[in-house]
Amino acid sequence: MANIILYKSSCVSAFIHILFFINIRCKYDILFYIIISGLITSILNHKYTDDKLKYLDRLMMCIGATNHIYYIYFHIYYFILYIFLLLCILLYLCAKITISKKHSNILHMLSHILLTIVHITLLI
Repeated sequence: MANIILYKSSCVSAFIHILFFINIRCKYDILFYIIISGLITSILNHKYTDDKLKYLDRLMMCIGATNHIYYIYFHIYYFILYIFLLLCILLYLCAKITISKKHSNILHMLSHILLTIVHITLLI
């Protein structure tokens, strides 16, 4: 297991997404599929120690961020969502440079939480 804490965080995030996906009709089909792909790569990356999965997850994060920047522009709360997306990216980067594993996991989980909020807000 690569990182049990981040694996569980990814699973909880995926579960929350699924609860919302069941109850709504997504406005943007492409964004929906990108989010689903990102959730799958995140879960796999945090469960298994494999460089291919790690880089696939990072590729999906880049694709997702690019698409999020586009779709957020059309949302009524675009300014707040851009701030949240920027915070997600900064939290992730801080998690990568933090020496303490405990603090790194906390920052990374906060990134998962904020991104889940951005997704739910975008998709409803």
